Amino acid sequence: DACGNATTNSYQITVNDTNAPTISGVPTANQFFSCPSQIPALPAVSADDNCGTPALVHTGSTNGSCPTLITRRWVATDTCGNATTNSYQITVNDTNPPTILVGTSNKSVECGTPWTFNDPSFTDNCGSVTVTNSTSTNQLCGATFAATRIWVARDLCNNSISATQVVTVVDTTPPGLTCTTNKSVECGTPWTFDPPTPVADACGTNRLIIVSTITNQLCGSTFSATRVWRAIDACNNTSAPCSQVVTVVDTTPPGLTCTTNKSVECGTPWTFDPPTPVADTCGTNRLIIESTVTNALCGNTFSATRVWRAIDACNNTSAPCSQVVTVVDTTPPGLLCTTNKSVECGTPWTFDPPTPVADACGTNRLVIESTTTNALCGNTYSATRVWRAIDACNNTSAPCSQVVTVYDSTPPTVSYVVAWTNQCNQPVVFITPTNILDGCGTNFITVITVPDSKTTDGLNRVVHTTCWRIYDACSNSVEVCQSITVVDCAVEYCSLTQGAYGNSGGKFNGIPRPTLIQSLLTVPNTQTNSWDLVLGKSGRSIRFTRDSVSCIIKRLPAGGPAAALPSGIGNQTLLPDACQTSPEIPLDRKGIKFRNVLLGQAVTLNLNARLGTNLFGFVLTNAISGNRFCTMGALAGPDGLMGTKDDQLDTKGPDGIQLSGDEYSSFTLPSSVINTLKADPTLGGNVAGLIELANRALAGQSTGSASLGDISSACGAINEAFDECRFLVPCP
Repeated sequence: DACGNATTNSYQITVNDTNAPTISGVPTANQFFSCPSQIPALPAVSADDNCGTPALVHTGSTNGSCPTLITRRWVATDTCGNATTNSYQITVNDTNPPTILVGTSNKSVECGTPWTFNDPSFTDNCGSVTVTNSTSTNQLCGATFAATRIWVARDLCNNSISATQVVTVVDTTPPGLTCTTNKSVECGTPWTFDPPTPVADACGTNRLIIVSTITNQLCGSTFSATRVWRAIDACNNTSAPCSQVVTVVDTTPPGLTCTTNKSVECGTPWTFDPPTPVADTCGTNRLIIESTVTNALCGNTFSATRVWRAIDACNNTSAPCSQVVTVVDTTPPGLLCTTNKSVECGTPWTFDPPTPVADACGTNRLVIESTTTNALCGNTYSATRVWRAIDACNNTSAPCSQVVTVYDSTPPTVSYVVAWTNQCNQPVVFITPTNILDGCGTNFITVITVPDSKTTDGLNRVVHTTCWRIYDACSNSVEVCQSITVVDCAVEYCSLTQGAYGNSGGKFNGIPRPTLIQSLLTVPNTQTNSWDLVLGKSGRSIRFTRDSVSCIIKRLPAGGPAAALPSGIGNQTLLPDACQTSPEIPLDRKGIKFRNVLLGQAVTLNLNARLGTNLFGFVLTNAISGNRFCTMGALAGPDGLMGTKDDQLDTKGPDGIQLSGDEYSSFTLPSSVINTLKADPTLGGNVAGLIELANRALAGQSTGSASLGDISSACGAINEAFDECRFLVPCP
């Protein structure tokens, strides 16, 4: 109003579209096709709405293959969101297999003829196809077979169709044969038919069969044989026949074993000796006399000749056989021959003529037919004389000969100086023997058989020996020898004592003690091969190996009594870790050193024999006056080493005064040991024999008159006498 008072009144109009649009043009039924090419285009679809124009949207989906499902969907939406959906489905499913455009048919081909399969062709209503094939073979006769190939054509939906072809390789060709020619063989000769040779067949192996064999008898044991063959292949094709005729003939004349001609003494009864027919496998032979002829000779003597032949069943005639019988006076005179003889060269001799035998038909005379001489060795020779006797009818005896051989069996004689003595360092010169005599020649050959043999005599002196063998022209020989004894030469030997071997810090020629002992327990010229040291004898012994070095140092020097190894110990090897055996070797109170001085001295002497190998030959018997020997010290020569050839005698000794007496060391060996070495030839009189005696003592065996203590003392004397190398010299 005029004062501004107002009243309001209103109403609302609601517009609400709830009606969905409509869609037209969508097929009302689903569609079905075989091939993708048959799918139609999208239809013309439209939408209507009572309140305007709706939005129309098409969507589609495709799923799967064979079959393939295609969905076509439309959605119509108005401005108020009311929507209508309409759709239909198209199913594409190919169920039709491919078809064969060009097929194949089975066929047969002759074996050996090249061939191939005939490939078929295919088509499909919906497009391309994939073709695969497989082949199988079935063996028939021989090398024939049936090969089957199957082709399979598949379309994209795996619909398939197949085609098959069978190719049969057949063998209808008969085999061929290379026939052999007929032949003739001599009766009695081994023979066989010569079968034909089947022609090589590419379709298998042919077998040869004998169709027939026919034999026809001929003369004697001869005949003709006919054999017929055919070849049959693996498919039973049969060849044309092949035949061979073998004719067994007899063209060989029969044989005769002729008798020899003979002579009979005038007045002696005789007859002809007919020949003997040789056995004939082809029939029976008959013997005929072809002729008999007689010819007069001197006096009442004559010759009669008879000829025979043999004829077989096939009328083959042998070569003639004849015998001549001569009636003669052919008895030669007899001679009693003398035997051959041999005479020593230089001995006078004559031939011994034979003695004629008395002959009732006349007087025999002796003639010398020949005398020949053949030179032999030197002035020797053989002389041969031949005699004959001739009777009154000029029959001559068999020869009688005598061979006289003048031989030489006496060796040459030689005058020479057999032996002499040289002083030390005097040159050793041998005198070749020249004053040679022989009674049957002057040609001699002198051969040195021993050039220079060095030995040590019973006085430990070096003896040089050379021998010659002198041959005469007849190989008779004599051997002569010369010996030169070198006297007053000191001989150097090297040894170490028990204590030295038990001193781990000691050295010899600069070699540490462990290294030295290991070298003495190693096979020479090798690096690791153990040269075992065996003390005792088999069944009661102890073996020190290359691994025993530390044990030898630990257990030496040994003390206590001289004793054998424990009874029942057997053959033991010293264990390198425990330095013991089982059962154990007795030790001293501290359990360190061997409690057996004989064992210690024997181990030491064995090592010393390897330290200086000439120590083995040191003679202990006949070389020591009163069982005593002396040594003198050695000085190293320019090489600085002890025990080598350049060492010198230390003639000044500890006091430095020349030959004042302290240069000598004297040692005595027990008499019982020397006597045992002399009495037992199996020991020998040297250090090697002493080592063997010690081994027997350790094994509890017999040691003769020597006690174990004496043997230990003898070993100790040798070990100490040449300690650190000393010279053996005459005692002052």
